[in-house]
Amino acid sequence: MALLMLGFLSQAAWANGEKVLIGEVEAVNPQRNLLAVSDLRTEKTVRLTVDSGTEVKRCRKGLPLSEVRAAQTVRVKYLEKAAGGLEALSILILPGGARQKGAERPLGR
Repeated sequence: MALLMLGFLSQAAWANGEKVLIGEVEAVNPQRNLLAVSDLRTEKTVRLTVDSGTEVKRCRKGLPLSEVRAAQTVRVKYLEKAAGGLEALSILILPGGARQKGAERPLGR
């Protein structure tokens, strides 16, 4: 049922130009506004830009980007920018999938 609902949400996002990615956070770098997520469907790494306008949530609670950790499972709603690249609009931290807290890898070094 959850996968069916996620599929429906993905279809709805496509209708207005937004795309949805579900995957595991590989790395996050708030200083460089970068997020790398391993797409569970394609098994490819997707690099997205994030900024102060990127909404981060877990259980309907708003969080700062610093709460996004490597190995967490996330649902990212994003847009393709006209100049190239992908811009994250919102990040929903999903239950499960997080490894140890010290598992983060730096991004953009």
